[in-house]
Amino acid sequence: MITIPGQPLAQRILRAVLARDDAPQQLLLFGPPGTGKRAAAREAAWSLMDPEGVHERTARALDLTVIEATGQQILLRDLEEGLSQIAGRPSVMRRRVMIVLDIERLREQESRLLKTLEEPPPRSHIIVVTDHPSDLLDTIRSRCLPVPFRSLGWRHAMEQMDPFASEMHRIGVDFALTALAGRATAPAAVVQAIQSRMEGAADGNPSEELVRLRAEAAGLEGKRGERTAVKRAEDQEKRERRRMVTDGWTQVLDAAAATAADALAVAVGAERAVRHVERLDDLREVGVPERLPFLERAVAEIQVSRADLELNPRVELAAEALLVRLDEARHGAHGRLVGPGRLGF
Repeated sequence: MITIPGQPLAQRILRAVLARDDAPQQLLLFGPPGTGKRAAAREAAWSLMDPEGVHERTARALDLTVIEATGQQILLRDLEEGLSQIAGRPSVMRRRVMIVLDIERLREQESRLLKTLEEPPPRSHIIVVTDHPSDLLDTIRSRCLPVPFRSLGWRHAMEQMDPFASEMHRIGVDFALTALAGRATAPAAVVQAIQSRMEGAADGNPSEELVRLRAEAAGLEGKRGERTAVKRAEDQEKRERRRMVTDGWTQVLDAAAATAADALAVAVGAERAVRHVERLDDLREVGVPERLPFLERAVAEIQVSRADLELNPRVELAAEALLVRLDEARHGAHGRLVGPGRLGF
């Protein structure tokens, strides 16, 4: 039985539909980033392919196809290959399943899915996943059973964070406190340091697929097929790093916005509302009443940057621009520091 931590509504819907003999062939999992949609899509896929639980669940299965973005978009050749695979009969299991992650990144190729969504091949299912359902064509949304995912509660989200997400959260808190205290005097250097931490965290948290590909390449050392296996592993590593860095900036700015909101809460005398209580001393340094207008502006600027992140192909430049805008806001319209505070300016 499928289990989705922190998502009771999505769990109820999926349990109900997956238990049916005539389970819907098109599912749309949507909601904010970090709410468990990817893991749920794989759980649902295995429930459809192997309802009796006979087979071992692995990252790769003959009857499971997972399509995801390379860089900022899903390549047409990857989509075409997935559609070709799902058109065939199941090889081992009861059904074939194709998962399309970040389906909004299909861009103009969305229409290629429409015919298959309208008339899926027998014994096949398509699960599409997105953070931005409003960016999809109406014709795609209307052909899929919607499964909504909600923002996780703060405590639950902290408990469920994987090592990479935890590191991104810490980076985001430090990023916000550095900017609010006026210590980000060299935005490019600050962003480069964060980028390096992100890449290190990404390298330290490889996916099951990457681990498998590396093991496969190691097993072929000195044998025929080694170069091909090594190339596959290297390509997968590059894709994962790009995706994790892009996702990492999203998580960093989420944490930064929450930290700025904490500073604002301290400034208005509402310390009981602070979520990052372990950084309360730092928050008291930046969250003084005299800086209230600046803190309100800072929260708004971070939230705007977070919302625009998906549209910016160079997220590190967007982060640098945010630091520059925060520094300008901190100095006020006429170049004067905003309030004396207790920051040692």
